[in-house]
Amino acid sequence: MWLRPRLESSDFPRRVLVVEPSLRECSRLCNILTAGQMEVYPAGDLITAVRAFSMFQPDLILAQLRLPTHNGLTLIRRVREGHSSRLVPVILYGDITTAEERIAALDLGALDLIVQPFVSTELIARVRSALRAWHTLSILEQKAHQDH
Repeated sequence: MWLRPRLESSDFPRRVLVVEPSLRECSRLCNILTAGQMEVYPAGDLITAVRAFSMFQPDLILAQLRLPTHNGLTLIRRVREGHSSRLVPVILYGDITTAEERIAALDLGALDLIVQPFVSTELIARVRSALRAWHTLSILEQKAHQDH
């Protein structure tokens, strides 16, 4: 179930995969991101997220740090395994995180960690910032492979 906002002309990609086990929280996050002009695909667990990744081809992943059976760190490892998904930014969030979890997440390649509760506008700003950076990096990578 993709939630497609009324998109204005945009200068960067806006597809976000939201990985959140709680239906209520997932719905809240999807509504926030849709209001911020993002195209959102919800996933409730790691397995659904990995399957959705190839189908939805997100430009960013927003994931709960503590998922049932697997955590956000495992998600980052799985995403980084595929060549085409190595550069997709991952933002993790959670209510309480330890310094060790934050360090491990950043060492594995998480772009950002957000502590809940967070302000909706801040979440949108962080996601947009990550998407702009990812888009710029993608353009630079394409240009680097062009034969001049």
